[in-house]
Amino acid sequence: MPMHVPEIPIETLSRIFSFVDSRATLKNLTLSSKNFYKIATPRLYSHLELLNADWETPFYALRPLTCLFLRKPELAQNVRHLALRSTFEDGPASGGKQGNKKLDLDPEIRSAIVASAQSKEEESQWLEDASGQAHEDCILSLLLPTLTNLRSIDIEMPVQPVYVPRQLERIGRGEHPFDRKPTFSKLTDILIAHDDSKYGLYTSSIGCAFSLPAIQNIYLHRIGSSDGPDPADEIAASLQNIADGSSTVISIDMHDCRLSSGDFARVMRAPKALTSFCYELGWGHLSYTACRFPEMRAELERHRTTLRHLWLDYVPDGIEWLTDGDAGDDTTPMDSFAGFSALRRIKIGMVMMFGENPEEDLPEYADRLVKALPVQIEYVKITRAEDGPDVIVAALEKLILQKGGKFPELRHVEIECSEAGVNDRRDQFRRLKQLAENEKGLTFVVRDTRGALVGEDSDQRVERKWGFDEDIEWQPCTSECNARNVFPVHDLEK
Repeated sequence: MPMHVPEIPIETLSRIFSFVDSRATLKNLTLSSKNFYKIATPRLYSHLELLNADWETPFYALRPLTCLFLRKPELAQNVRHLALRSTFEDGPASGGKQGNKKLDLDPEIRSAIVASAQSKEEESQWLEDASGQAHEDCILSLLLPTLTNLRSIDIEMPVQPVYVPRQLERIGRGEHPFDRKPTFSKLTDILIAHDDSKYGLYTSSIGCAFSLPAIQNIYLHRIGSSDGPDPADEIAASLQNIADGSSTVISIDMHDCRLSSGDFARVMRAPKALTSFCYELGWGHLSYTACRFPEMRAELERHRTTLRHLWLDYVPDGIEWLTDGDAGDDTTPMDSFAGFSALRRIKIGMVMMFGENPEEDLPEYADRLVKALPVQIEYVKITRAEDGPDVIVAALEKLILQKGGKFPELRHVEIECSEAGVNDRRDQFRRLKQLAENEKGLTFVVRDTRGALVGEDSDQRVERKWGFDEDIEWQPCTSECNARNVFPVHDLEK
């Protein structure tokens, strides 16, 4: 028997329900009365999280949920955020989940495939794959377009999925069946991650993010370019197909990624105008493609009038620069950013600013930082300072002393350094802090990177946040490679 609902204004009920976080409670409210159903249903479906802690089992909810949303699109329209952890399966050969047991196709699934396929051959293959229990890739590709009011996607992908990236690319290009029903016109944020702690996700899976019609913020984790015979010339087709300046993205944040020169160029050329760019270089089995600082710097030039926040870094738990031979890394220091008229804040790894082996006794190295920054800079952070502490001290002293001259807007100077590096130069860092305190409105901070090495204080690691300010949260990455120690501020007076 339905419960009696007191005469409470809808607006008041809506405010009350906004404080309810329990999904079980929200579900019960939808079953209580028509008014409660109307108010609780949008909140119940607003955040859709498919979190699979046991990698041996498939996402059992994925198929029935897809059928439900295909059958009742009014429910799907309530979804604002979608998250999937861990990754979905892209076929029986890709992983360790249960076998590819054949299933009877639901009529909703069959109809959606027939309506979405662009050829009879594609339709036949899609139907075949959809009947397999382990092929979650093709089912998820049918679920996504039903979420017409989606604002954000948080998704982990297998090494080389087919259906999901292809569907997202078709949405972005307005191809059949999205030529008559525009989709994702409100989707502004997407995170694409890979669940493997050793190997990376191919760059062929990220081009779809740049083509989304309203995308503003792209977050990428453990993406690696092919490291074939000449990776600099290998560009993922999905990136190659994006016209220069056609993407609406304004912020890109890449954690533990490694792109070839060609892929990096396409990522940089796709946006019309970037305002924030964060790129943390990874290495190892993720990808052995060469990284060339001069080429990276050259591609950043196209955003010199719009880029406000720039973070160029490399993983703190060790990286080896392979500079031997023509196909190796090029760690030549990056050219100046002085011409970047919008740049206000920069975080940059020591090697990227000063090179792999800076000559401490040469004045041009100590002067490099002052010459590299635009006059309007407000925030400067040097990471991995232990890689060149002597030149860092000299360069930062020159920077701080220019607070009253070249850099009147400078507010904050910070370095990250190992505990040993700090202890060896405590007096020098203390003197820099005193110099900064003598300049009105300027702070100087040293952060201790103890625990950065793999296996060191691993129980203290926490999931890193995203964005230049590291204040944006997504679901923890299954690979656990996005978990790091928090680097505390070092007390220089001790």
